[in-house]
Amino acid sequence: MESNFDAEKGIDKLSNIVGVKEPINTRILKKKIERGKIETIIHYLALQFGLPVKINLEWESDSELTKPAKVVIPKDLPFFGSPKLSGFPITIEIKLIYRKNPDILPILLAHEIRKNSN
Repeated sequence: MESNFDAEKGIDKLSNIVGVKEPINTRILKKKIERGKIETIIHYLALQFGLPVKINLEWESDSELTKPAKVVIPKDLPFFGSPKLSGFPITIEIKLIYRKNPDILPILLAHEIRKNSN
């Protein structure tokens, strides 16, 4: 599946918006996805965006989601800065088609994680 997205430019743009601690090496992210190490990049992105939460992924069939990905926010989500937020589980639902796409998956994950860092 070819893509018109440029993962490096997309993640750089997002990191500039929220003030990431250091530049995000998109080549490393792509290699991790190609090797199936998606949980590693999720943890990395959450740390880069200053979120102490535990992010879980749920892969959904294309017919179950209308958007490529969405964050499921629990009703009992602690306030940002609260000690209860550390390790608090957050779920991101992503269309299964993107699971092995190293060009689009980093952008989707960074976008969904960034939305919750504000």
